[in-house]
Formats: sequence, structure tokens, C-alpha cells
Amino acid sequence: MALIQPESVTGKTLIAKKTVKLVRLPDDSAPAIYTVTAGNSIGIVEGFISPKAGRNATLYWQFIDENNKYYYVKHEIGAFDITGLQVQGVKTLEQQQAELEKANETIPDKIQNFLIYAGAALAGFILLRDYLKK
Repeated sequence: MALIQPESVTGKTLIAKKTVKLVRLPDDSAPAIYTVTAGNSIGIVEGFISPKAGRNATLYWQFIDENNKYYYVKHEIGAFDITGLQVQGVKTLEQQQAELEKANETIPDKIQNFLIYAGAALAGFILLRDYLKK
């Protein structure tokens, strides 16, 4: 399961991976105003509403319709196209961590990694050369 920070989704188009219901209030008891089916755009994310006791048990994605009215979609695991978000530049927490580790790599670390790969390539070349001589 890909974990994504909600802040990174703001300004991106959210695509439904399964049928989702749109509501006017970020409240678990709010009635649906519209249903978006799988593969269709829900809209451009304007923000999100974090869970709040007594109101909503989960995060809600916030959008603005053509009449400048807010609407919301309850976040559910598996309900949204993560690949579509990644195409728009959203990175998972794992990708962010890997980039951070690579950016924090010291010069000796880089030299060590280069020598490991160069040594493996040289060993492979020597084995291939010896094999072709036979």
C-alpha cells in the first residue's frame, strides 16, 4: 500500500478507482449529492479535512465545483488511482525517503557504491572474456 502525504495531493486531479460518493459537508452522516464511477475524475483537490471526533472518522478530500461551492469525498483505501497521482508528480513516502537518503549520501558512500558496481562489472567482463576464449 502506497502512503502519500495529504498535502502533496493538493492541486492534483483525483481519479476514482471505484465508485465514490460526493457530499457537501465533511461529515460521516452527510447525504450523497453525486456519485463518481471508477475511472472518472472527481476533481482538483483544493485541500483536505483531517478526522475530527464526533464529525468524521476519516480524512475528507475537499474540492470546489463550477458554482464555487465546496464538495467532499471521504477517503477510503483503494478508492483512488494512486498511479494517476504519481503521474502528476505526487511521491509516496517511500519514494521521498529514498530521495532523502540519496541526497544525504556522502562522497565516500558514493565512491564505495561506484567501486562495488565497477568491480562487479569488471568481474563479469573477465568471466565473459574467459568464456569466449574457450
